[in-house]
Amino acid sequence: MDAAARVTLCIPAALRMHCAGADQLSLDATSVRAALAAAGARHASLSQYILTRDGQLRPFVKVFVRNQDVRDLDGLDTRLVDGDEVLIVPSVAGG
Repeated sequence: MDAAARVTLCIPAALRMHCAGADQLSLDATSVRAALAAAGARHASLSQYILTRDGQLRPFVKVFVRNQDVRDLDGLDTRLVDGDEVLIVPSVAGG
């Protein structure tokens, strides 16, 4: 079993109300999925804006690790290493 990495989850302004106003969360996680689960365990309402009911990324939410969209890597199973920043980018609709 891999040791968890110390990572930073960067919270966009639109979602900060769901994590007590925090712009970053420091987490221990082995993968993007584990990081999002840890964040959801701390702040229950946050997950519903990032993940679907079946645990997949919402279609218009992007998550980046090492400047790459995780959909171009191993999706939610993308492995994390110490110091990684996981950046959440929700869609912004205009009108």
